Formats: sequence, C-alpha cells, structure tokens
Amino acid sequence: MSKTAGTYHFFPPECCDPDIDSYSGKQADIWALGVTLYCMIFNQLPFWDHENSENEYTILEFILKNEVEVPETSRKDNVSKDLIDLMYQMLDKNP
Repeated sequence: MSKTAGTYHFFPPECCDPDIDSYSGKQADIWALGVTLYCMIFNQLPFWDHENSENEYTILEFILKNEVEVPETSRKDNVSKDLIDLMYQMLDKNP
C-alpha cells in the first residue's frame, strides 16, 4: 500500500515515516489490532503523548520514536504474560 487512511493513533510506524513509500496492508492491520488489544487490556491508547498530542504530526512522531510500554498501574493487575507477549508481538516496529 502507498496511501494512508484511518485514525492516526492506529497507524503503524511505517505509515508515520515520510521516507517510506509503501507498506504491507496485512502488517498494518496486525499493528492496528495490536493497538486495539492494548486499548482493551489497559483502557488507553499505547502511543498517546498527553502533553503533545494536539495534532496529527505529533501523534505520528510519537508512534515512530517511542516504544510501547505497559502502564505501571496495570502491572499489579492479573494480566496474563502470554497476552502481554501477544500484544508486544503485534506492536513490533519491525514488520
């Protein structure tokens, strides 16, 4: 694929990089499912810069430059390690 469409918070890193001209639609879908899984587990978006998420450019840059992190408060909850592993695999920045 060469064009982007959808919600910025669900864009894979390859859609956020202006130097990349095309990307795999299947891999982008897996990434978006990983973002959805993260939202279902932790009730928040994985790539959300609370201080600088005012426009799409800052959102795309945040996705491109930051790694996904498990929220500190949820580490105390009973979240399956296998579920977390699946989420990390889906949100791997190397498609």
